[in-house]
Amino acid sequence: MMESWQDNEVQKVCREKCVCLKLEADSVECKQFSQIYPVILIPITFIIGKNGTPLDILSGHVTASNLREKLLNAVSDLTPGTTNDTPSTSTVTSQSVNNTPITQSTETTSFSDDDTFTEKTESQQSEVVSAPGETEETDEEKEEKVRKLQEKIQQRRLEKAKQAEEEERNKEIERRRLGKDVLSMREQQQKIKMMKEIEERKRDKQMEIEARRKVREQLAQDRLERASRFQQEKEGKTREEENRKKQREVKMTQEEEEKIKEREKIARIQFRFPNGSSITRNYPRERTLGEAIEDLREQPVILPGNFRLAIGIPRRVFTSEEEGQSLGDLGLTPSASLSIQPVANKEERNKEIERRRLGKDVLSMREQQQKIKMMKEIEERKKDKQMEIEARRKVREQLAQDRLERASRFQQEKEEKTREEENRKKQREVKMTQEEEEKMKEREKIARIQFRFPNGSSITRNYPRERTLGEAIEDLREQPVILPGNFRLAIGIPRRVFTSEEEGQSLGDLGLTPSASLSIQPVANKQVHARQDSSFFIQIYTFIVMFLSLPFKLLAYVWSAIFGGNQNATNTDNSLGSGRYDSVRPGSDTPGVRRRNVPGKSVTREGKMHRLSDMADKDDDDATWNGNSTQQM
Repeated sequence: MMESWQDNEVQKVCREKCVCLKLEADSVECKQFSQIYPVILIPITFIIGKNGTPLDILSGHVTASNLREKLLNAVSDLTPGTTNDTPSTSTVTSQSVNNTPITQSTETTSFSDDDTFTEKTESQQSEVVSAPGETEETDEEKEEKVRKLQEKIQQRRLEKAKQAEEEERNKEIERRRLGKDVLSMREQQQKIKMMKEIEERKRDKQMEIEARRKVREQLAQDRLERASRFQQEKEGKTREEENRKKQREVKMTQEEEEKIKEREKIARIQFRFPNGSSITRNYPRERTLGEAIEDLREQPVILPGNFRLAIGIPRRVFTSEEEGQSLGDLGLTPSASLSIQPVANKEERNKEIERRRLGKDVLSMREQQQKIKMMKEIEERKKDKQMEIEARRKVREQLAQDRLERASRFQQEKEEKTREEENRKKQREVKMTQEEEEKMKEREKIARIQFRFPNGSSITRNYPRERTLGEAIEDLREQPVILPGNFRLAIGIPRRVFTSEEEGQSLGDLGLTPSASLSIQPVANKQVHARQDSSFFIQIYTFIVMFLSLPFKLLAYVWSAIFGGNQNATNTDNSLGSGRYDSVRPGSDTPGVRRRNVPGKSVTREGKMHRLSDMADKDDDDATWNGNSTQQM
């Protein structure tokens, strides 16, 4: 912009035809200038006419040629209108009828005053003199000339007065337009300022929302990380537990296989005696059946003299030829049950009985030993199971301890974050409170007064709180608004009218800060008392009419009670202002329902409930209702 102003052509125009003024932004002079001509953008150029009206406003960067063209256009616009600012004048000349030279009087006179016009007329009459040697004019001719001159002067005075009135009206219109423009520019400034504040608040709110969102995301991220760590630890422990369980199962399977292999190598033979007892012996699978029989004979059991061995299911009796075969070949591995069937006489039978008894005793002893051995194994298994349960309990306790530690750490972190959030919130609240207090202090320094006119329009003005009410009224009179001759200021809620004694008090003392709405009420002098007197006579007249109409009302009521009311009687009753209700609604037999006769409308009252309807509801009265609140016609 400075390059455009430094152009030679622009500087030439400024030196010859303009008076230039440069103001720095945010300076005292700029602030004073902005109170008259609002400065919205920077840089900005105002081209102002002689009467203070802005001819053109250039905002932002403007080229040198465009700036020079704007300046020349403004100067050319002002050139033909300069005569409007000069006072209106006129020239008057007196001559004789025969065109002979006489004494002339030429003077410039303003016709705004009647006294100057009278003096001028007398001087003109006295200065009409005849030349030497000229025939004297008659009195009638002189009076005729004077009359014509007075008519011309009167006509010129009327023209000048009309022209002055027109100029005054134009100036008033221009002043009002300028006031409206300044007011609109100030309102635009206030609007822009308000929009900036709203944008700042929105930006602060958005930043706060963004900060809260980030905190929530961080909390969610921490929660997910803790959950993932917990899940990983849980999965690791689960895998370890599964590995230990698989190892135990593999070990047990191996032990079972080894036991099965061991059992396959040994033939466990149970010999069942005829007396019901039995004895079990283990032999290698390569041992022959005959060797097993010899071993059985060597046992302390009672055997018959002659016997044979047999299997119950499937039924099979081993012969003497099969005694040379091994137990594995005979299918007696890993275990088998062989019954001893005696083949002998009585002596052998007795021996067999004795042997069986001894065998039972031995078998009971062995069973007792087996039972003791089994009890030891059961105790060992119980101990192993108890140790496993104890190990699991310790693992559970450790897991619970770890969970409690994680929960305590999470609770501590949560409490720390909560405290930090509360501290930040308190700081923001303290800051907002301080800002609100500062704003309230600033608002308390200025009184924003809204003046409401009787026609419904309004104007808002800002004053320092030390300014008096009278100064505010004088400022209001200077504004481009139409005010009544006599008026007073009042507040609606609470009702308060300001008197002339309170005009010397400040706006702060009157309680009009930071803002107030004052209504302008016109005040009439004599008409008020006349209206008060007339209102008193109207009240007396109304009371007399009401008292005289009371017998007619009683007579109408008795007539309706005896002969029944009709529509005409109801209309008459309504016209008298009684406002009664009919006892029964027309077209309805429902008791206790009354209808007010309002022209064009039907008002129905049931108890304390009123219903307004423009349609007849006979169908609703004749309808029936079923159990689920549905109307049936």
